[in-house]
Amino acid sequence: MTSKNKGKWLNILAGSLAIAGIGLSVLHYFIKPYNPGFLKFATLTNLHIILGIIYLVLAPFQFLAVVRSRSMAYHRWVGRVLLLFALIVGITAFVMSIVIPFSGWIESIIAGFFSLIFIWCIVQGFLTIRAKKAALHREWMIRAFSLGIGIASTRLIFVPLYFSLVNPTLKDIQILFITCFALAFSLHLIFAELWIRKTRLKKVVK
Repeated sequence: MTSKNKGKWLNILAGSLAIAGIGLSVLHYFIKPYNPGFLKFATLTNLHIILGIIYLVLAPFQFLAVVRSRSMAYHRWVGRVLLLFALIVGITAFVMSIVIPFSGWIESIIAGFFSLIFIWCIVQGFLTIRAKKAALHREWMIRAFSLGIGIASTRLIFVPLYFSLVNPTLKDIQILFITCFALAFSLHLIFAELWIRKTRLKKVVK
């Protein structure tokens, strides 16, 4: 498979996960939340979900060369909005991991860790583009977006495994959820780094 085809399939995969993330986020408003804390901290939860949906809707288009080539002004304007929204999403995710963890203190540590990485990526993305380092900006935004769609993979892994369990207890579900969460986000971060290194080396060779 050529690099061009690999890039095409990667875009399709990323777009599909973004759509899945959007759908799962919207579903939150139509079914009873699995975490009672979502209702207790409704404002925090809604801020995280709504801005997260906007981020997942707009962010994929920021990576399309055709969008940047046709309207850099649009890319920059939307980019500023997304950086702000993503920062809020990351901060609310960190706070939620502390105040309403579904799987207890283990989730607070794991989810808080990945939230901080996401926030770091967003901050670095802002600083690098302010310094006019477009290549580094791209890399930090890839890392951030890959983490941003990690929750979709978490649920796509969790659901079939959940239905494979026989009479699971709440503890079983909690352990399964945080395991899927850690696995999905770790894989997303590793894959993003591999893709960045591959495309970076490709540019150097050229």
